Amino acid sequence: MNNTNKRINGKVITYILAIVGIMIYISLIFNENVWLDEAFTASLIRTNFINVIERSIHDTLPPLYNILLKLSTDLLGYSVPVMKIVSILPMAGTILLGSTFVYRRFGIKTSCLYIICIVSMPQLLYYGLEIRMYSLGLFFVTGAGIFAVECIYTGKWKYFFLFSFMTALAGYTHHFALVSSGFVYLFFLIYCLWIRKDLLQKWILSAFLALGLYFPCFLVTLKQMGSVHSYFSMPDITLPVFIKYMRYPFTVGFTPLTLLLAASMAFVLLRFFIYPKNSVSFFLFSYFTIYLCVLIFGAVASWLMDANIFVDRYLFPSFGLLWLFFSIEVGKLRAKEYGFFLTLALLIGVVSYHNQYKLEYTEGIEEVLTFFDKNKDNYDGYLIPEGEYEVMECMTFYYPELIPYTWRDKEILRAEIDYTVEIEESPADIWQKNLFYITEKKDSPIPSFLKEKGYSTSWIQDFHFDRYRFSLYHLNHL
Repeated sequence: MNNTNKRINGKVITYILAIVGIMIYISLIFNENVWLDEAFTASLIRTNFINVIERSIHDTLPPLYNILLKLSTDLLGYSVPVMKIVSILPMAGTILLGSTFVYRRFGIKTSCLYIICIVSMPQLLYYGLEIRMYSLGLFFVTGAGIFAVECIYTGKWKYFFLFSFMTALAGYTHHFALVSSGFVYLFFLIYCLWIRKDLLQKWILSAFLALGLYFPCFLVTLKQMGSVHSYFSMPDITLPVFIKYMRYPFTVGFTPLTLLLAASMAFVLLRFFIYPKNSVSFFLFSYFTIYLCVLIFGAVASWLMDANIFVDRYLFPSFGLLWLFFSIEVGKLRAKEYGFFLTLALLIGVVSYHNQYKLEYTEGIEEVLTFFDKNKDNYDGYLIPEGEYEVMECMTFYYPELIPYTWRDKEILRAEIDYTVEIEESPADIWQKNLFYITEKKDSPIPSFLKEKGYSTSWIQDFHFDRYRFSLYHLNHL
């Protein structure tokens, strides 16, 4: 078989793998389950386009994903599967980068393993489906990294432009996606100063272009920083939490495979430092270190700002580069060794898909929707204990017409849920309404002050969906 036929067959194999990988993602979208963060985002875009912009500016994250989500739901319809497709598209784009640029630059072995990794490795399916901006951030950061490699190999202006463009878009997607891309720029600068001074001028112009493109979003970010202290409720980054975050990219959900994956990465790193390598290899090694750099940056930023602004999922945009380094190094191995790593990636993929399928297709939401569709017209809203905001946020997404109420200091008040219709009413008016009583705590007794006001509860049914369970009561006038 001549080289031309081999190249054609290699392309066919990578394209088939890419299609299969994309279909795996699509197979997981046909459900109505959402959790807190997804409900928040989905509720944010349930308005006109101008309000989406305003709401995004008043959020603490950049607006690009919300804008794309709004445009997509206006075009295709407002539904959970449509919104999950918006998250899948960047993952599909990342897979296609693997079947094109990665294939042409590093060969079929690296390309095939990389495509499999983007589907199979821990957290990839989970955040690749979530109705949030993480998959979009991964796509832009990965694209920035891949085009940076093309800049080194070819020196062409078009790749420096694409590098700048991807970095700016990462900034419009998530702050820590920008941080990840920023580290690509930093390591590229070090490479230029150390090895390729001839690329330094293009690097400088590319960096200025990226900064210029990002500047409008930077102004919004400055305004958003004022709400950081009140918005974030994330864990303190103690040493145990820091170590947990370090393990995060390798946590499969099945301990033997987690240990095997961590050992495999350790083997790849050991081999990298033992065997001869060129200067580009050292630059590509930085793609492994970027997730650690982002973690350290997040920990230091949290300490300096005296606010917990970092959580493990913010590492996700850097994972595309992490598994690119892994795939490049494994692609250098002999067939038998390569086969072991390929088999491991496939086994992890089976576990990841099984876990994600169970989560996406958790039973219960159909029963919830059937009940409330049938009975919602008989109720004005629902009363829910203060602090049980997760189910309340989800209920606001599923049934925005039902008004949420809670209480504080024995005073009933309209719950402070973002992006719902504001309704003016006095506390006395609430007692004339027909309300559900919802609580996440099984057999939770009715608060004493409600009894004092002449109310009791009658149990209706227990429900569950996604990761939540709640008991539903009718609030009775005695």
